[in-house]
Amino acid sequence: MAHRPVGPAMGLIVTSVVFGLLHYVPDRVFLPWTVFATIVGFICGGLYQATHSVVAPIVAHTLLNAINLTLIVNGEPKPAT
Repeated sequence: MAHRPVGPAMGLIVTSVVFGLLHYVPDRVFLPWTVFATIVGFICGGLYQATHSVVAPIVAHTLLNAINLTLIVNGEPKPAT
């Protein structure tokens, strides 16, 4: 029986799940973070498949990290009183 290579769709699924797991924090409160990271993995993987370049996923990941870091440092925006 011949071995069939893994297609792009399966590769995207596997790498996105691995990306999410690499962002796993062992605390239930951070489970949404892991789910969000998995979704971002799909988005970055889709960017790679669309552009055939790592530049777009790197830029997207960098921008997302910058936004997250800004929110962590400054806190989430509060409604005007």
